Amino acid sequence: MVIKWHPPLTGWIKINFDGSLMNSQASIGFVIRNYDGHVLLAGSNNVGENSINVAKSIALRDGLAAAIERGLGSNRC
Repeated sequence: MVIKWHPPLTGWIKINFDGSLMNSQASIGFVIRNYDGHVLLAGSNNVGENSINVAKSIALRDGLAAAIERGLGSNRC
């Protein structure tokens, strides 16, 4: 099976995010791309002892916060 990234519509951005867990220690990451696939921003972090659901929620929250802080949701992509 081939997994392929699909870009958002022209003028939009897309945030991909995930969390991982090893020995109860969680890490998160996100990448924000524009409709051309150009990476606008990426981030990662260790979030300590958490469940996978909490880690993924933190990754989404951090990705959205980073996009908002940089004005990426305001049609400037």
